Amino acid sequence: MFPIRPREKKIPRSAVSIRSFGHGAEAEQFFARFTRFSIIGLFFIGFAAALYAGQYVLAPVIAAVLVGFTLGPLNGWLERRGLSGGLAAGLIVISLVAMLGLASYSLAVPLESWSSKLPAVGTRLMDEWSKYSKPIEKIKDVEKQVNEATSDAPTTEVTIKQRGIVTDLISSAADIVARLVLFLGCLYFFLATRTSIKRNILMALPTSSMRFSSARIIRDAESFLSRYFLSIAAINLCFGAVVGIAVFLLGLPQPYLWGTLAAVLNFALYVGPALMTIILLGVGLTTFSDTMPALAPAIAFVILNFLEGQFVTPIVLGERLTLNPLAVLVSIAFWLWLWGPVGAFLAVPILIVATMIFYHVSPVSQSVASVAEVLSDDPATEVA
Repeated sequence: MFPIRPREKKIPRSAVSIRSFGHGAEAEQFFARFTRFSIIGLFFIGFAAALYAGQYVLAPVIAAVLVGFTLGPLNGWLERRGLSGGLAAGLIVISLVAMLGLASYSLAVPLESWSSKLPAVGTRLMDEWSKYSKPIEKIKDVEKQVNEATSDAPTTEVTIKQRGIVTDLISSAADIVARLVLFLGCLYFFLATRTSIKRNILMALPTSSMRFSSARIIRDAESFLSRYFLSIAAINLCFGAVVGIAVFLLGLPQPYLWGTLAAVLNFALYVGPALMTIILLGVGLTTFSDTMPALAPAIAFVILNFLEGQFVTPIVLGERLTLNPLAVLVSIAFWLWLWGPVGAFLAVPILIVATMIFYHVSPVSQSVASVAEVLSDDPATEVA
């Protein structure tokens, strides 16, 4: 006789999903990993909340540190020429204040005169919109008649008067001056004591490997930020000149104003060009009575910005200084949401520093040949 095999007990389907988590050490490892990721997620949420709550102090301080990293090589060059750290930092800060003051003085009067024309821009936009909104107006009239037929209670319309741009700037002048003073003070002391700050940071680290990695992070951040923004500044200067010439040929008054604004706003990637397009659209509608000449400056700027972003900037920067567009867009969206316009200007420098830290800390750096392969769009090459 053949031996009788014991009947296998069928496992319910509902138990399969439970057993898939594993038993004993596997389950503990899974929940430990889940707990670790949860703690990291809570840390980032709390960190973002702290950045938002302290934006009035943290934004100028971080901006000063990033500008200090960018101007660090220039400060070091002045020190090697015999100037002390404080004198070199003072010379840089005074030059920066002089350039900002000259730019503000030259742009304040024309910007104030154009801001007074905002009601005319709104009126022109409403006139243009009325040409294409007749079907919508008919629907609104029908809706209004239905509401009047079904409601007997009288309605009261409340109109809120909007404040002008100049009034808003004057009302927030004290806050702007306070942030600017904090920024300049932090920038001066950071440049004047940058060597001692680096030394103290490195000496505070417990191991030699951490000191070596931190020294490379600081060195690469200074080098990359300086080269990147020197190249971007040259590109934006030429771009502003081209935009000024283009709007001059199209008949806009004060072309130097729009060229300067285009150069400054182009530092805030994506956000600045979009704002400049809106500005030129309003200026064109105020200046010209016909539709096509009014739209021509904005259209010309969009074309020039596209050519600059897709051809000129990649050629000038090359692969070593090209940032991933998706990473730049996410960084700008996050910091714009967190700190407003200041965050839009600081998004790219913060992304550069974060990329440097990730490159030197992450194990990926062991298999990547250069920092450029992390920052560029091309995939990292394999090391033989």
